[in-house]
Amino acid sequence: MTGESNPMFGKSPPKSSGSGIKGWYYHQFFRSLRELSYMIFLDKSGKRWETAESSKFRIHYINPNTSKPATYVADFIVEDKLLVECKPKNLQDTKINQAKSAAAEKFCKENSLVYQIIDPELISWEQLFQLIDCSIVTLTERTKRKLDNANNDNLRRASRER
Repeated sequence: MTGESNPMFGKSPPKSSGSGIKGWYYHQFFRSLRELSYMIFLDKSGKRWETAESSKFRIHYINPNTSKPATYVADFIVEDKLLVECKPKNLQDTKINQAKSAAAEKFCKENSLVYQIIDPELISWEQLFQLIDCSIVTLTERTKRKLDNANNDNLRRASRER
């Protein structure tokens, strides 16, 4: 939905909105360190996977905050049978995520899939930077700026502590 039909129209974005690590793992886009960590896990496990971001996996539900129809797309399809959402444990039981999960469970039953919400073990910052150095991961420009700013802040803080 765009413009006034978007429930977020005219509202400030959520506090952490857009603050995640974003980029490409090989040529697959990821929107968080969790998604990237899970992609790496799947590849190391030899599992076949693809992004679930296509219209055939679009799930309709009622947003409990607005009581309006909305759509939800999970993160991955694994081995053509598992629909996976990567979500931190502390967000899994929010009202909106419970509504999405209920709709996803129904969608999966109707489409011979299994729905799973996971909170994968995150790769370390050191591993992330190694993947970047090897050109396996490419970050968005916004994420690069954010990391550069955080690194500069850490350097300034360290120099003041000396």
